Amino acid sequence: MVQLGLHIVLYTQSDYIVNELNNLLLLSYSFPERDRLLSKYKYRTDELIRPEQIRGYRLQSEELVEIPLSDQGIEMPAIEKVITDMNQRSDAIYYAYTQSLPVK
Repeated sequence: MVQLGLHIVLYTQSDYIVNELNNLLLLSYSFPERDRLLSKYKYRTDELIRPEQIRGYRLQSEELVEIPLSDQGIEMPAIEKVITDMNQRSDAIYYAYTQSLPVK
């Protein structure tokens, strides 16, 4: 839809959506493994998003603040820290639990 010139507003708290937007953005760049990854994960070039086609904003003290866009995608340090903390917590709980199970 973006390729057709439509402006899309998306509100999310989902790290998965931000990660997918970053995938579409990063795959728009030229790099050695790009074609292999496009094929492997079944992306089409008309699905990719160029940096000038996307903007990110976050709410900060009831004000919209633009999120920096780098050559590595949308930078979301607050979400990334929460995700990292949650993954570490989940891993610790999962591994502690599975190690307590009797060996089959």
